Amino acid sequence: MDEHEKGVLEVSKSTRKVIARYLALAGVVGPILFVVVFTVAGFLRPGYSPIRQSISALGVGTNAWLGNADAVVFAVLLLAFALGFFLSMYRVMRTGWLVAFLVLFVLSCVGIINAAIFPAASGTSGLHWLIGFLPAFLAPVAAYLVVGKEWLRMRNWHGYGWYSLATAAASALFILLSFALLAPRRATGGPATSVGGLVERILVLITFAWPVVIGWRLFVLEGS
Repeated sequence: MDEHEKGVLEVSKSTRKVIARYLALAGVVGPILFVVVFTVAGFLRPGYSPIRQSISALGVGTNAWLGNADAVVFAVLLLAFALGFFLSMYRVMRTGWLVAFLVLFVLSCVGIINAAIFPAASGTSGLHWLIGFLPAFLAPVAAYLVVGKEWLRMRNWHGYGWYSLATAAASALFILLSFALLAPRRATGGPATSVGGLVERILVLITFAWPVVIGWRLFVLEGS
């Protein structure tokens, strides 16, 4: 390999690191922005209770555009994070598992967008639940299991492996709780119990804290 080829490879590697670094940062920005916006949207909705009512209820009625736009932007930023994760980890993780992670995160992003396209209104509540909520949350659970299993065999990522598995378990638990506490009245945006909205918010925080933690880790690593 001559000096010119070495120089091209160095530039290519440097460019990849910069791209991967800032795509990974989208994993930090996306969930935080999502939570901030749906919290503000709740304050702007007269009579809305974040403890009793689902986040999805903000996608129907007054200022529904804000809740739905929030979901779409969140999905786009999560997709950017997934691509950054792929670029950062392709020399660390086995290719098959890394591709599985990317596919699962794309599926989650599609679910989030579907939840905005098919809001929790009377005519679209079934689609909102089946092709929106379920893939949006179940796909990350599977992704965290895949990544956690891989990271447990790596010394530098061992602790993050346990964190990924713990996140998957906690998310699965709160998905079940959300089914039990929110699903019966999703068509009207109302709760099945007095704490359904709170449970769903805890689910969001648990599930999507992972891109924040890992996105920041990758952002720091790629900048070193």
